[in-house]
Amino acid sequence: MGACSWRLLLLLVLYFLFPSVISSKETEKITVRLVNGTNAWEGRVEVLYNSAWGTICGGWRWDISAANVTCRMLGYPAARHDFSHTIQHDYGRGSGPIWLSTPVCNGNETSLLECSHSGWGNIRYDCDHSNDVGVICKLLDVEVTNITSAIIRWIFSQHPSFIGYQLVVSRAEGLNSHSDGDVIVSNITLNSTTGVNVINGLKPLAEYVAEMIGIQNESNDTSIVDRFGFVAVQGGVIVRLVNGPNAWEGRVEVLYNSAWGTICGDNGWDINAANVTCRMLGYPAARHDFSNTYQHDYGRGSGPIWL
Repeated sequence: MGACSWRLLLLLVLYFLFPSVISSKETEKITVRLVNGTNAWEGRVEVLYNSAWGTICGGWRWDISAANVTCRMLGYPAARHDFSHTIQHDYGRGSGPIWLSTPVCNGNETSLLECSHSGWGNIRYDCDHSNDVGVICKLLDVEVTNITSAIIRWIFSQHPSFIGYQLVVSRAEGLNSHSDGDVIVSNITLNSTTGVNVINGLKPLAEYVAEMIGIQNESNDTSIVDRFGFVAVQGGVIVRLVNGPNAWEGRVEVLYNSAWGTICGDNGWDINAANVTCRMLGYPAARHDFSNTYQHDYGRGSGPIWL
């Protein structure tokens, strides 16, 4: 019997003995939801399997990449924060089955089922509901199309705390020692829960912040629902923090040419560069800057060093 015939026979045997192994990606689908959050876009992650809702065991391998996949499954552009244990945020412990144990994602998947995992209900020995994972999803996504314009996409769910929403884009304190302050360049009322807005007239290399503002009452009291910082450069710059114990600290990584890479610090990385990075992530400023990973336990990166 030839080599091809042996391979065909082996596949047939595997199919009849373990049909789910061959066809799982084609036949299985997964439904996710967020529970116990103060808003529809945050909460403990639960998955539906065998007609029963269950949780996901996190641990140290649940990260922003897995959270990004989860949020996109729910229709949001990406994740803002990932929580590998319910004790990191007040989403409470789940009950019932723990369906998945630490799915490992690269962030480009369309479903958690495309991530590496140990199978339904096949959980680690140390998993319990204190390890249930949670996420906070982003409502805003910004694509800088050239150095003078950007496309802003939004999605949100109506919340009883707000009677309306606005999208405000402001010029923040820019790179290269700009000091224009917070100058509003666009302010629109959001009449639909999803949409796209094009912002023109941006200044090259300037920093901007897009904010979704919730209007609380007729007196126009407001609250910031989500923010997204960006810089007016061709192709845009997206940054993230990884390997930190909290969402607001970690190793700085930048996305370029569809690949995440790091920044080399050396003597040029200082509190000014850290301030710019933090504002791009929606925070007001930086508390500390670390020019080498050995200064803090954020670990060495892998892949390209972009800057």
